[in-house]
Amino acid sequence: MPLSDQRRHKTTEGNSKRLKRTDSEKELKELHHLLEVLNSPASTQQLQTVDHDDSQQGQRSNTRPRSWSNPEKSQAVALHKFSLRYQNVRNFNQSKHFKLFEDIFSLLVTTRLSQSKWLNSSSDETVVRLLVCLRILMRDCYFQTLFFKLGGVQSLSEEWCQEYVIP
Repeated sequence: MPLSDQRRHKTTEGNSKRLKRTDSEKELKELHHLLEVLNSPASTQQLQTVDHDDSQQGQRSNTRPRSWSNPEKSQAVALHKFSLRYQNVRNFNQSKHFKLFEDIFSLLVTTRLSQSKWLNSSSDETVVRLLVCLRILMRDCYFQTLFFKLGGVQSLSEEWCQEYVIP
């Protein structure tokens, strides 16, 4: 192989390794961002505002807001990025970021899906994005089991059926 071809080959290999490293760093950054958004107190503040408004009216509001608040928009974007990145992944328990996936899944179930206040205060689009992310993670058998252990099945049967099933 001529010297110029060898240099070009090495440069291409170097760019490929750099792109893989950059993509891995971006993936890790997005996972940490989603975890941060799910843990953020801004969502709690939003819920307190909604809860305060409901108590003044003396009734539970069944309508979701049409406009997005900044925390909700950030959350919706993070959930959307997650769903795009992992739409073709089936085995999360073999990933080097397994602990992050487990933490994200746990937060999605316990602080979002199981919280009727969050469900009522979020836009329909955000709730759908949450469900899409849960569905993607639950392709892995480990997360199916964890969903049951975290009370996700019970939450769905209690919260969702009360609102959407006709008695």
